[in-house]
Amino acid sequence: MVKYCLILAIRFLTKILYILPIKKNRILFYSFSGKKYTCSPKYIYEYININYNKDFEMIWALNKPNDYPNLKCVKYGSLKHLIIEATSKFIVTNTGPFKAVSSRKGQIIINTWHGGGAYKKTGMDNPYKNKYQYLYNKNLGQNGVNLFLSSSNFFTKYAIRNAFGYKGEVLEYGLPRNDQLFNKNKIKENMIKVKKFYNLDESVKILLYAPTWRNYDMYKYEKIEIANLLKVCKERFGGNWIFLYRGHNFTNNVNINEENTYINATDYPEMQELLSAADLLISDYSSCIWDYSLLYRPTILFTPDIEMYDQKFAFYTAIDSWGFKRANTNKELFNIIKNLNLKECINMINNNHEYFGNKETGNSTKKVVDYILKNV
Repeated sequence: MVKYCLILAIRFLTKILYILPIKKNRILFYSFSGKKYTCSPKYIYEYININYNKDFEMIWALNKPNDYPNLKCVKYGSLKHLIIEATSKFIVTNTGPFKAVSSRKGQIIINTWHGGGAYKKTGMDNPYKNKYQYLYNKNLGQNGVNLFLSSSNFFTKYAIRNAFGYKGEVLEYGLPRNDQLFNKNKIKENMIKVKKFYNLDESVKILLYAPTWRNYDMYKYEKIEIANLLKVCKERFGGNWIFLYRGHNFTNNVNINEENTYINATDYPEMQELLSAADLLISDYSSCIWDYSLLYRPTILFTPDIEMYDQKFAFYTAIDSWGFKRANTNKELFNIIKNLNLKECINMINNNHEYFGNKETGNSTKKVVDYILKNV
């Protein structure tokens, strides 16, 4: 509660920055609170940079701006960032507005968010949230946002309208980061790029394991048996397989029990490139299952902690209605792979997209930029 009140006080004090004029051609970008140059804001930036570079001043707020010498950057949370925040006509984020500076009349804040579908509960819907977190989400979470992007009818209904309490304009054209998953040439380029980065032969098949984060320890739950898993994949699909682990942005707890048998791809800059390169995805409650479904490749949910996760986070819809095969144990996981029917997987994905009301078009980036151009 003290933190909540402190943020309100800082927002009041920073209103002094309102004496500075808003620059109508300035766009400020940040992803995951300045952690990375990534996700949908990156693709919006790159599209503008290629097509409308001379028309805009584009700035990134990053925790480590020196890591990006080719970008015009400011350190996230610095005084200079506060000034840029208060004077930018457009602010593009994938989590929510920077809380230390309240938005002002004439600014346009675009929230691309960082997940599609509508799986685990978030925002004000999360059962684990305490009173402070509820107030924070209700009064500060999406305060000032003018445009929200959505991947599906369900995401608009459950996450944007309910969990975030957002009542403004929603653009239901999908997420800019997913546009590349509709482009066969880009998918192939991503696949080659990832394999080259990890010195893998082009013929190698990739099993990507990408679990979401938890606010509890996973030590007591069954861990994936990598060696046996890769053996089963080879028997079912042929070829040589490699295991890539992708930890969540907020945590890097590896829920596996074998060292030196996998490649840790947690720090690889672009998740969509890893998805493009993966022949099979194993995840759980992560929204990456939504992104990967756009490729029409098989996904399996590994959920040994399903009861605990449901208790801590809860779901918008029953997990077995999501359209993916699910295993609670390694034995179940191996059996699913041994009997995996690719045609059945495609049918399940189509049913999933229809059930959730899929709005991905492969054209989201252009739609967002058109919105910016119209509102300069």
